[in-house]
Amino acid sequence: MDIAIELIKIGSVGVLSGVFGAFIALRRYKHEKWWEMRVHAYKTVIESLSDIVAIYEERNKNWEHSPREPENIIQELRVAREKVRKHRDTGAFLFSNDAEAALTNFVDYQIDYAGVVDPSDIYGPFSQSSRKCLEKIVALSKNDLAVNGRWL
Repeated sequence: MDIAIELIKIGSVGVLSGVFGAFIALRRYKHEKWWEMRVHAYKTVIESLSDIVAIYEERNKNWEHSPREPENIIQELRVAREKVRKHRDTGAFLFSNDAEAALTNFVDYQIDYAGVVDPSDIYGPFSQSSRKCLEKIVALSKNDLAVNGRWL
């Protein structure tokens, strides 16, 4: 009878430790997956914003070389801004509230293209807005994606 009780004790300890270990492993897995999804969301939006900043910097140099360049640039910028809008919408539950607000301010920023002659009429406000948003998102991503060292 004593042997049966000891076997039941050992078995119950094994079952409890197995359940606890599985719970901890599942929790860690979910946390890692969530973090990886957030990293991907921040990475794609930073890449898109970086592309927009590059468009402004590169195209501003070449504005006078082509008479059709302003229309091409405006179309290219619309496509790039739509990518940022899409990333903001699809990653809304992954971004922090500050990051989502910064992206919303960037996406909602409008300027009138009618009568554009000088490249600074387009590039000035949008270039500043895109660079400011990029810098803010990079700073927020460093803070939001920081790994707490005590669990490592």
